[in-house]
Amino acid sequence: MNRSMLQVAILTVLIPSLTFGGVKKGRQAATKVLPLDNVPGVLLKNHTNSQYLPDRVIVKLMPKTLTSLSKGAFGISSIDRALSHVSVTSEKQMFPFKSAPQKAGEVDLSLVYVVTFSSPNDPFAVAEQLSKLPEVQYAEPWFIYPVAHVSSPPDDSLYGNQWGLQKINAAAAWDISAGDSTVVIAIVDSGVDWHHPDLYANIWHNPHWSTDTNHPADSIGWDLVGADWQNPQGDNDPAPTADNNNHGTHVAGIAAAVTNNHIGVAAIAYRCKILPVKCSADNDTRADGEGYIIAGDEGIVYAADMGATIINCSWGGQGGSQFEQDIVDYATQHGALVVAAAGNSSSDAFFSPAGYRGVLGVAATNQNDVRSTYSDFGDIVDVCAPGDGIMSTYFYTDPHTHQIVEDYDYLSGTSMATPLAAGIAALVKSYRPSLGPLQVGEQVRATCDDISAKNPTFDGQLGHGRVNALRALTDTILPSVRLQSFAVSDSTGGNGNGIAQPGETLTLTCVVKNYLAPTSPSAAITLTSLSSYLTVSQGTFGVPSLGTLDSASNAGTPFLVHVETNVPPSQTIKLRLTFVDGSYADIETISILVNPTYATQDINAIQLTLTNNGRLGFYDFPNNTKGVGFVFNGANDLFEGGLIIGTSDTKIVDVVRNDSPTGEQDQDFTSHGFYTLATPGRVSDQDGWTAFSDSGAGLANHIGLNVTMYSYAFSDPVDADYIILRYDLHNISSSTESNIYAGLFLDWDLGSASNNYSRYDATRSLGYAYDGDAGGERAYVGVRALDGAASYRSLVNDVNIDLSRSAKWNWLSGGFNQTSAGPADIHHVISSGPYTINPGDSVIIGFALVAGDSSLANVQQNADAAETMWVRLHNGGFLLVPVVNDPSLPLTFGLAQNYPNPFNPTTNLEFQIAGRSFVSLKIFDMLGRKVATLVDEQCGPGSYRVSWDASRFPSGIYFYRLEAGGFIETKKMVLLK
Repeated sequence: MNRSMLQVAILTVLIPSLTFGGVKKGRQAATKVLPLDNVPGVLLKNHTNSQYLPDRVIVKLMPKTLTSLSKGAFGISSIDRALSHVSVTSEKQMFPFKSAPQKAGEVDLSLVYVVTFSSPNDPFAVAEQLSKLPEVQYAEPWFIYPVAHVSSPPDDSLYGNQWGLQKINAAAAWDISAGDSTVVIAIVDSGVDWHHPDLYANIWHNPHWSTDTNHPADSIGWDLVGADWQNPQGDNDPAPTADNNNHGTHVAGIAAAVTNNHIGVAAIAYRCKILPVKCSADNDTRADGEGYIIAGDEGIVYAADMGATIINCSWGGQGGSQFEQDIVDYATQHGALVVAAAGNSSSDAFFSPAGYRGVLGVAATNQNDVRSTYSDFGDIVDVCAPGDGIMSTYFYTDPHTHQIVEDYDYLSGTSMATPLAAGIAALVKSYRPSLGPLQVGEQVRATCDDISAKNPTFDGQLGHGRVNALRALTDTILPSVRLQSFAVSDSTGGNGNGIAQPGETLTLTCVVKNYLAPTSPSAAITLTSLSSYLTVSQGTFGVPSLGTLDSASNAGTPFLVHVETNVPPSQTIKLRLTFVDGSYADIETISILVNPTYATQDINAIQLTLTNNGRLGFYDFPNNTKGVGFVFNGANDLFEGGLIIGTSDTKIVDVVRNDSPTGEQDQDFTSHGFYTLATPGRVSDQDGWTAFSDSGAGLANHIGLNVTMYSYAFSDPVDADYIILRYDLHNISSSTESNIYAGLFLDWDLGSASNNYSRYDATRSLGYAYDGDAGGERAYVGVRALDGAASYRSLVNDVNIDLSRSAKWNWLSGGFNQTSAGPADIHHVISSGPYTINPGDSVIIGFALVAGDSSLANVQQNADAAETMWVRLHNGGFLLVPVVNDPSLPLTFGLAQNYPNPFNPTTNLEFQIAGRSFVSLKIFDMLGRKVATLVDEQCGPGSYRVSWDASRFPSGIYFYRLEAGGFIETKKMVLLK
């Protein structure tokens, strides 16, 4: 159903499962696979885009993890240690009556626990610490949601003014089916006034209520929260008792109010049953006077367990959650279709639960089939339904008698559109009971009326159109071919590095599945580009005849897409798949990331995103969606990082935040290239490199430097907890540059960022940070200046922080007068220098980003390992040093005689390159066997020197051979010990 915005940074991608009208993408995190984690365009829930309960987290354990719950203890030592500082008041299973599923791939809710605590802790920080543990699949705060309606002026008309029912052809549909009492629509909401005379006869009654030990006496549904949101206690009366939560009553009436009873309103599925599931509290007025949906996920599970066929969720919020995707998958696996509101923010941002895999996401339209001004749009939308001025059942409290008065009222919102779509889904299930939940959703989606002509500025962003109840019941010969997965590769039309780069031709392979009627032999899928930067050269896939629930792939003749040479950096480009079978047409949108300006080092225990302009962690501060940050043990600990270079308080260049009122970053480093990764690399198990200059700085700040940046990561356990960053500073100015300092700025956010500490280890030139809230499970992160530190500065991020260029110069050159900070939201800066670089010369500077488990000693040990490796690389000749003394570049290729010669045990080899080319410099013994590779990489024009340490080789004659740009030359040297 929902169309999520799939943007692929790594070109070979498998999308794990179907979504109606779209695809959800998974990414492998440091230790676990999280289908929603770091999907570009899908921002996960965070402090700013979500609401959550302040005193609890949800924890899902790894399979086969044994617990021994007791009062205040999990019975798992690592979890109990992590929770020892948060004053735990209870730890219990969220779904205590669930057992492990028998079928592979089914969601196991028996692994889900709720931890409640009394001390003032940040639930995100607690969840992050728990997520790092090997026994934990994930941990998340307990998210809550406002309902999704907006107010509308009242009117005294009833059915005659129910324009929405007329717009969707309800009356004609009722001649075929008005639903069936065996089909149950669960209203997972704020409760339902089931006493209402226009609802009472259609309220579901649990046939097993007398034997239901899970929810005793739940004869008409369940109240999962009760009266008090701070002390939720469920009960068997899901009716609202306060005016803060009549939203669910209105929603219920739209879906299945009693009809043809001479009173009130009519409803689309009036012969179906209403299952009230109350998920808000009577005393909760935090959401603009209305109650939050506190227990929506539990409500979905309850509804699925009670046999609901359709689950209506007229609520939601931005950001994604793995737990919530699990909940939706559970409902789908148990035969229920989840239908959810797309949101009322007039946005195309990811919105949950509408955006999850398997959910029918519903946008709102007005009487003219035009998108309602408030309605969300975009890839999460599958269908539209009338949402403006919808009359339905309501109630209020009489101010004089204080009694509940059943009434009717108008409301507007995607909350109102959703039960109309849910009601049509109930009609489809009633009329065609053999259809599965995803097929029911597809039948509703495929039979929509096309409203694109009335919404020209929202092409492809309003799902398949506006729902039509009559067509949903009568158009039974339509197929519904939907994308299951796709993979993009540059292995045949590019350099095979997994990056969509300018000038390459990409192959795109799709797997599709048909959910409804069989396709004809003439069915085809066409691929078109929605951007001038991608040109489709082979865009037709003749779909073989597909029966219901059959799948097919175009692997034999994949789509071919050419990347234009003028594509800007880091472009997310949409491609459209159009399925045509006779008169039926359908579209689906996918997105890929082209010409990326960043890449993520991921070969060892750390994931670190590196960019082509000197930024670390993310490319798009402060949104931080392009990149993963600095991930260690499954959690990102870095908010912002970047390079700073300076010679004075004015001659300073950087790409980190500045003192502008809007909190922007300086953009002094520019590049036309990308960050390239090679696995394995020449130097390490994964090498990265890029180049940039300080040409983006203004005349007053510009120094005149080209910077070549390398990164080295090692997978050996001894070296797996650090990444080396090497910066080659090349002076391209006509004057000697002296007093050069270069350093890294790092804004760490570990757990609760407000309780972080920054410290300095002078014996190691190591700046480190840790979370004061993490207790025995705290992780340490830091940075070591591998050539020795010239300055270290701990900073506190508050209103008084100075981010001017003069302040940054003081960070680099001011020494060690502020080496500690915290508890606070901390940053720190470490630098090396001063250096003097003659025109045309270069200097190499190294830093290591380091992490450690639970102790300072561990991060110190890893910092020592990084320093040892840095020395080894120097001695082994792997750090190639440009030695151009003349600003003019070489006109020819050449290889010089080594010196000294004979040598013992080290010697220097020099060569010159006339043009950018791939360079190979290798050492051979007398028998022609290769004994060392000194250079194996792209090099720009210039003269270079590299050293070879032959201490582990015997005396004798050796040969060294240079290959570059078609030039080959071999020379002899003598090792004499």
